Amino acid sequence: MIKGDKRTDVDINFIKIKIFIILYVLLAGLWILFSNSLLKVFAFDRETCTMLGTYKGWAFVLATGLLFYFYLKPRVEEIIRSNQALFETKEELRESERKLREAQEMAHLGYWYWDVKTGDVEWSDEVYKIFQLNPNKFVPQIDSILALSPWPEDHQRNEELIDRALKSHDPGSYEQKFLRPDNSIGYYYSTFQGKYDENGDLVLIVGTVMDITARKRAEIALSNNVGQLRALLNTIPDLVWLKDVDGAYLGCNHKFERFFGAKEAEIIGKTDYDFVDKELADFFRKKDIEALEAEKPSMNEEEITYADDGHKEYLETIKSPMYDSGGQLIGVLGVGRDITERKEAEVKIKNKKEKLFQIINGNPTPTFVINNDHVVTHWNKAIERLTGVKTEDVIGTKREWTKTLYGFERPTLADLLVDNRVDEIKEFYAKKNFQVSFIKEGYQAEDYFPILGKWLLFTAAPIKDSDNKIVGAIETLQDITVLKQAVKAMFDAKNTAEHSSRVKSEFLASMSHELRTPLTSVIGFSDVLQDGVAGELTEKQLGYVNNINSSGKHLLALINDVLDLSKIEAGKMDLQCEKFVFSAIMNDVNESITFLVAKKNIDLKFVDEIKDIEIFADKLKTKQILLNLIDNAIKFTPPNGIISVIAKQTGKDVQISVSDTGIGIPHDKLKEIFDPFSQVDASHTRRYAGTGLGLALVKQFVQMHDGRIWVESEEGKGSTFTFTIPIEQRNA
Repeated sequence: MIKGDKRTDVDINFIKIKIFIILYVLLAGLWILFSNSLLKVFAFDRETCTMLGTYKGWAFVLATGLLFYFYLKPRVEEIIRSNQALFETKEELRESERKLREAQEMAHLGYWYWDVKTGDVEWSDEVYKIFQLNPNKFVPQIDSILALSPWPEDHQRNEELIDRALKSHDPGSYEQKFLRPDNSIGYYYSTFQGKYDENGDLVLIVGTVMDITARKRAEIALSNNVGQLRALLNTIPDLVWLKDVDGAYLGCNHKFERFFGAKEAEIIGKTDYDFVDKELADFFRKKDIEALEAEKPSMNEEEITYADDGHKEYLETIKSPMYDSGGQLIGVLGVGRDITERKEAEVKIKNKKEKLFQIINGNPTPTFVINNDHVVTHWNKAIERLTGVKTEDVIGTKREWTKTLYGFERPTLADLLVDNRVDEIKEFYAKKNFQVSFIKEGYQAEDYFPILGKWLLFTAAPIKDSDNKIVGAIETLQDITVLKQAVKAMFDAKNTAEHSSRVKSEFLASMSHELRTPLTSVIGFSDVLQDGVAGELTEKQLGYVNNINSSGKHLLALINDVLDLSKIEAGKMDLQCEKFVFSAIMNDVNESITFLVAKKNIDLKFVDEIKDIEIFADKLKTKQILLNLIDNAIKFTPPNGIISVIAKQTGKDVQISVSDTGIGIPHDKLKEIFDPFSQVDASHTRRYAGTGLGLALVKQFVQMHDGRIWVESEEGKGSTFTFTIPIEQRNA
C-alpha cells in the first residue's frame, strides 16, 4: 500500500530550500554592505583593507559552506528519500494498474468516460474487447455506440433509466444486448455516475461495462428449461404440487388447479385448510408429516372430488421430501396419479374371480388353483369327490393334500410350473415310465394311483399377469380310467377275431357317454376362458387356452372316429344321401384347409374337370373323405411341397385323386394302409401324430357308397390316393 503523499513532501522541501536561498542572498548582501562599512572604519590603509577583505571573504565562504552543509544536507537527503519513495510509489501504481487491468480482463469489465460538453467518449481496452471492436478503426461516439444495439425499444427504456438516475444525481445501471461484428448477440451490464460542476450542471459521466453474455445465455437457457419443465408438468395427466415444511403451497400444475378450482397464483402461500374440509385437510397434513419424518417417499390411495366440476377420482399419491442443491429441506413434493380405471378394473377382476370361482366350482372336472406361493386358492367340488379332501381343509394350505394320491407329499405339476422346474416334471414321469407331454406353456401327464385304483390325467398351465409374470397355476385331474380301459380294449380287440372286434365296437359305442362327458367339460371350460368370462387373458394365456380347446376337440374327434368306426363295423351307421354339386365340396374343403397349407407353405392345386356334375351321395361323409385324404397329405408332406387334387368323370363315377410329394409309403405296407389302427412306422406316429383311423374310415365311407379306393406310392417321393363314387347311388 502507498502511505502518504510523497510528491507533496518533495514539493515542501523545495519550497523550504528556495526560501533559505532567498534569505541567504538577502543576509549575504547585508553582510557584505555591513562588513565593507566596518572595513572602511577600521582599515587605515589599502593593504590592511585588502588583507581584512580577504579574511572576511574566507570567513564568509567558510560560514556559507558550514551553513549550507548543516542546513541543506538534511533537506537534500529528504529530497533523495522522497524521490526514492516517489519512484516506489510510481512502481506500486503501475503494479496496481496492471492488477486492475488483469482483474478487469478476468471479469470482462471495462470503463468509459463521456464528456457531456464536448461529446467525446473514451473507452478502456476491455470495452473494445467486450464489443469485439478494433480500437484503431472504431471511434466511440454516442451515435456509433447506439448503432451497436439496433433495438429502439431498448434505447427508450435505457434512456429513461439514465435520465432518472442523472436527475437524482444517483448512480444508475442497465442491461443491454448488442450485435457483434459476426452478427452474434452479446449482452453487457453498465453502471454509471454523473459528475457535476459547482452550478450543479452535468459535465461528465463515468461508467463501467461488464460482459454478461455467458450469464444471460445461461439465464435464457434456464428460463427455457423452466418453461419446458412447466409445460411438461402441465401436460402430464398427474396432479403435481409442492409444499413447504409448514404445509403452505409453493407451486402446482394445471391438473392440481382443477382439484382446488383455483389458479396457481391463488393457491401459492395457502394451505389445504383454505380449500378442503378440515377432516380431509388433516389427512393431507398427516401424510405430509409422515413423509417428512420418514425422510423417504410414502404412498397411499385416496378418493378426491374435483372442485371445478365435482367429478371424483381415485388417486395413488406419492409424497417425497424435497431438498435444494445444498441439501436443505424445502418441503414435500406430491404426485397424484388417477387410478380410477385401475380401481374399477380391480373391482371387475374381483367380480370375475368370484365368477371364475363359481365356474371352477361348478365344473365337473376336478380342478384346483394355486398362487405363486404354492398356496391353494381354489378347490372345486369335483376334486373333493375325487380325493376325499374337503375344500375347507385345503384352501390356504400347500401340497399336503397330495398324500391322498401318492401316500406321501410331493409337488404337483402346478407347483413345478410356478417355479419353472420343467426338467423335474420330465424326470419324475420318465422314472415312472409314464407319458408327459408339453402343451404350449403347460404340461399334461398321466399316472396310475393304486390308492385310488384309478388312472388320472393331469393338465397344468401357468397363470400370468399383464406383465407376463407367473402369479399361479391351474391344474385339472381327469379320471381317464375308463378311457384307458377302452383304449386297451380297442388294442386287444385289434388282434382278435371278427367276433371280438364286433364286441369291442359295441363296447365302445356303449361307452360314448363316459368318454364324451369329461371332454365336453374341458372344451366347455376352455370356451368360457376364450370368451373372457373368467377375465381377460394375455396373448400367451389365450394361446394356451386355445391349445387346450383344440386338443380337446381333437381328442373328441378321435373318439368320434372310434365310435364311427365301431358303428360301421356294428352295422349301425346309415348314409344320408342327397343330390349336390361335387365342385362345391371341393371349394368348401379348399377354404377349410387354407391355413394348414399356408402354415407349411405347401402349393395346393385343385383341378376340377367335372364342373357342375351333380352326384347322389352322403354330402357330409363325402366331404369327410376328401378332407381326410388332403389332411393326411398335408401331414406327411414337408414344407414347400406340392399337393394336387384332380376330379374327373370316369364312366358313371366321379374319380378323385389326391397326390403329394411327401415321405411315401413302403411297398410292403401298401396292403395294410387302410386297416384300422395301422401305421406305416411307429416313429412316424410320434413325428406326425395320428391313430391310424382316418384312412380306415375313408375306406369304409367309400365302400358304403359302392365306390373304390386305392393308393400308389413310392417311398421318399410321395403318394397318390384315388377313390371313386357313383354319380347315381346304386344302393341308395
